Amino acid sequence: MSNPSLCAAIGLALVAPLADLPAQSVAVAPSGVVSTTITAGTGAVKKMSLISLPLLETATLSGKSVGRFSSVTSTTFTDTSSGWTPGELSTAATPKLLLITSGAAEGYMFLISTATQNTATTATISASDSAVADLTTLGIATGANGDTYRILNCDTLASLFGTPESTGVLGGATAATADTLVLVVNGASNTYFYKTDVTPNRWTKSALGNPDASSTPVLPYYGIQYSRLGTSPITLTVTGDVPANLRKTFVKNSGTTFLAQFWPVDTSLASTAISSLPGWASGATANVSDTILIMSNGISSTFWFDGTDWRKSALGTPISNSVVIPAGSTVSLVKKGTASGFSLLSQNIPYTLQ
Repeated sequence: MSNPSLCAAIGLALVAPLADLPAQSVAVAPSGVVSTTITAGTGAVKKMSLISLPLLETATLSGKSVGRFSSVTSTTFTDTSSGWTPGELSTAATPKLLLITSGAAEGYMFLISTATQNTATTATISASDSAVADLTTLGIATGANGDTYRILNCDTLASLFGTPESTGVLGGATAATADTLVLVVNGASNTYFYKTDVTPNRWTKSALGNPDASSTPVLPYYGIQYSRLGTSPITLTVTGDVPANLRKTFVKNSGTTFLAQFWPVDTSLASTAISSLPGWASGATANVSDTILIMSNGISSTFWFDGTDWRKSALGTPISNSVVIPAGSTVSLVKKGTASGFSLLSQNIPYTLQ
């Protein structure tokens, strides 16, 4: 059975092993519920929360949701026995994700394109993902004994944050009079809010024309900055499976990256592997180092790595290796300099599945 501390953390029930892959040993991944609280605003001043979605949900498809790679190109993957209905992986209102579950590329997760419809055997990763990753360079083994994948459901702004009536989000005619949230994709940040002066009311992007953003995907590895104007807290509850694979994600080489706490348990700052990122700047003070901002119970604190230990930017600069990053949270990484591009962050699972 699974690690007792993990079960205690999220109240899990065991689910059966994935059955689509004959002659393969698959660890049993527990499933359960995680709740994340968004701090209340004052009605006049917004309060910021950094949140994430630390559970995964396998898609229910007409074809396979678990399989092996027959072949890949830079932007597409093929499973000749998948049996998908054309287009079922590519519906904007119900987006899907590709998670690589074995081999050298284990832990990579990509949004499946809704602009290019899937066929019965082939799907395309999104333009935002293909801008930073080439599937042919990840070491994916293909063929009869190829590496394995899993197709996941992906939340959208509409499915996750709902409406004022369903979740209590505060809508408004403008971003200034509503709750707002920020998503950062490939280093580009966009702000969204629930717009109430259009028919029907909907999630919108704060941009020229306020385009409909209801189907904007919110991936499990996205960090979310939510600024709450409403005067009561919001509790978001997500259900799904505990991540059972390594995590591989990309961090900007300069500037700010919102990094989701991908795991449904609290972890320590020292266990994040962030200080091992290529080019991560360490030093004697926060002023000359790359930094991490962690929010807990509505209070934000900044940390940097001195080459040996994590330290808090506070009186006495205390050693902070054991500082807790709460489940369901997001950290903000700030890398100094002007370097372009992205670096790979690989993280091990912080619990044991048996």
